[in-house]
Order: sequence, then structure tokens, then C-alpha cells
Amino acid sequence: MGFVPTIAQVLIAIGIYNVWLLRAGKATSWRGADATNMKEEFAAFGMAVLMLGAITMHIKVKDPLQRSLPAFTIFVLCAIIIAM
Repeated sequence: MGFVPTIAQVLIAIGIYNVWLLRAGKATSWRGADATNMKEEFAAFGMAVLMLGAITMHIKVKDPLQRSLPAFTIFVLCAIIIAM
């Protein structure tokens, strides 16, 4: 792997660590919707969006259907919750 992808991976890891662990309970100007913490932000965007992204990535990397089954199952369950 080259130097640039390695730097990109480190920056992504630092960003996720910062947002999901260090600032999870804090309000920031970067939170989506009207969320003031990580829990509210997840509620605003919903697990369904994350699972849809996971399914898309499984398709993109040409994983066998079986590997995307957990994400698909959670997506369907989220859709049922949203529809109710």
C-alpha cells in the first residue's frame, strides 16, 4: 500500500475516534439535523441509512450475497420500524 492511502486511513481513524468516542456526548456544529450528541444524531439519521451504505459497499466490492445478509436483514427490520 502506498503512502497516501496510509495517511488517509490514519486521518479517518483519528476522525472517527474523535467524533464517536471523545465528542460522542457533546454538541458540535457538525452534528446532523438538530442533534446535540451522538445518540440523537443516530436517531436523526437512523440505522437504516448505515445499513444501506453497508449493502452498497458489499455490492461494490462484489462480496457474495451471504456476506451482505446481516446488513440487509437489519435494513429490512429498520424499514419495518419506520413503516409502523
